[in-house]
Amino acid sequence: MKNEIIKFAYTAKNAVIKNSPAILTGLGVGGLVTTVIFAIKATKKSDEDLIPHVDEELNFYEKFKICWPNYIPMASVGILSIACIISSNTINTRRQAALISAYSMSESMLKEYQDKIAETFGKKKEEEVRDAIQEDRIKKNPPKDEEITITGKGETLCMDAYSGRYFKSDIEHIKKKENEFNADLLRCMALTLNDWYDYLGLEHIKVGEQLGWSIFDEMGCSDGGNLLEFRHTSHLTEDGIPCLVVDFCRYPDANYLEYC
Repeated sequence: MKNEIIKFAYTAKNAVIKNSPAILTGLGVGGLVTTVIFAIKATKKSDEDLIPHVDEELNFYEKFKICWPNYIPMASVGILSIACIISSNTINTRRQAALISAYSMSESMLKEYQDKIAETFGKKKEEEVRDAIQEDRIKKNPPKDEEITITGKGETLCMDAYSGRYFKSDIEHIKKKENEFNADLLRCMALTLNDWYDYLGLEHIKVGEQLGWSIFDEMGCSDGGNLLEFRHTSHLTEDGIPCLVVDFCRYPDANYLEYC
């Protein structure tokens, strides 16, 4: 029994920590609604308190001295509500920063791994390994009709290698959007992953605003070699349907804005 209580307490604690932003936001919103209710009640009570002084010409300061205690509950709840909302935003910001930091570390390790494979076995072998991985991903996550995004720009089954999502398009349309994206990238100097999904006609993803590309490199230089480039490979699904896999040659970077 004691172990069950400890286990329940531990589970409850983790649930509260995990969902603390949502809990604090809910408390903040509820507190603001309560603040409005208290404000209405305080105003009504203040009007009643001023009735005995209706014949007196009281200035603002004199009225304040009479009525200010009525607004203490409203002010207290209001301050607590604002604190909950600010705390929720602070926690979300910290978690987002930690996520981006972890992503940057993983991205760096992945790039080193890919470079070492290419260096050891050759570029062609590295591409063969990447193609085999994409083929395995299709087998493990086969397309389902209800999960395929219809873009209205072609009938070829495609998969975005980065997010693992399926959509209907065609190779010519994707190449056209690649050129348009790079033209805008040169003009804007930096674009996000979600910007690219807009070109494809796909919905945004959660980290899509934190990841992107810049025409500059880590040294702040732009020699025209930092444009977006794709690898288009074709594989068969388990049902024998050809699937065009759209993969990045240069993956989006969490620090892309620092290069500008």
